[in-house]
Amino acid sequence: MNKHTPAPWSLLEDRVPSSLEVIGSDGKSICELWRRANVEKEKADSRLIAAAPELLEALNDLLNACYKASIHDELSEIIDGKLMDAAQLAIAKARGE
Repeated sequence: MNKHTPAPWSLLEDRVPSSLEVIGSDGKSICELWRRANVEKEKADSRLIAAAPELLEALNDLLNACYKASIHDELSEIIDGKLMDAAQLAIAKARGE
């Protein structure tokens, strides 16, 4: 079970002047970023944060599909074990494990 606010998350600009806010599916604030010198970079960071739950779910689903396929040797020559390890580490990091 996920401990984070369920997807989708969305980006809300300027509810408070000069801010970018990520809002959860429950309408509550996940985080707020203040615009400083590099507005485009801060918007990109905010979009990445807002996409995090969907990215985590997609990576987890993809990793599970790879494991199922690798059991049947369908991906053994395509998928490098290091890539699957990196995916596992990223998922664990996102889950705080």
